[in-house]
Amino acid sequence: MKLNSKNTSLFNWTIFTYLLLILLLLIQGKITFGYGLGDFAYLFGTGIITLIYLVILILSNRGGNKKRLNIIMGLIFLTIVIYLTYGFTIGRGIEYRWNGNIFIN
Repeated sequence: MKLNSKNTSLFNWTIFTYLLLILLLLIQGKITFGYGLGDFAYLFGTGIITLIYLVILILSNRGGNKKRLNIIMGLIFLTIVIYLTYGFTIGRGIEYRWNGNIFIN
């Protein structure tokens, strides 16, 4: 697959949608990082990251063809998303240890 601005834009919007999904599930209490009240820090941090990413995506789409910037930005936020996914799965804290289920009953 050849990389062009349409592919990198789709890649970035997919990462943004996943971040938004994590944020919504945190707000609803469906996922946890296992730190009790410390999960509010993750909620706040995820909200700020999602907002910053949205602003960057909107501004980068206005700027025209900045393929290299979009790839670098996508990889940075993909790393953040992988860290967050690890945090609410295998890397949960002591309040609610990982039991094989992503969602809380």
